[in-house]
Amino acid sequence: MNNFPKLKVNLNNPELDIEIDIRKEGTIIFDNRLKRPSGLPIGTSSKDLTKNGTIKLSQKFALYKTSILPYEDSCSVFIPSKPATKSNTNYIKSIEDSLQHLSKLEKDALDEVKKYKIEDSKVSEIDHFES
Repeated sequence: MNNFPKLKVNLNNPELDIEIDIRKEGTIIFDNRLKRPSGLPIGTSSKDLTKNGTIKLSQKFALYKTSILPYEDSCSVFIPSKPATKSNTNYIKSIEDSLQHLSKLEKDALDEVKKYKIEDSKVSEIDHFES
């Protein structure tokens, strides 16, 4: 965060939620303000947060042991042999619009996920995300 020395964060009233994903290739930060037609955020590689910096941050919040557990995420399970690097969002939106019950499927999937809130350096599991 060296590029933002005057950045202030109010943990009692956060302006955005982020997810940090540490991979072999580097750190990816997901910002909930960057939505795409699928409803999933865009991942942007972080140049300000090194892998070691991310590890130290996860250790500070006692999340490191959980973050290194092996698991098959959706990225590795459904990886295409020739991925599209410049997706046509209008085409994706038209496919999603044709899917019946998409909202219910998304809600059902999110209901099965464990959710955590980090506030004042404390991590607690929550039942649902606040809107």
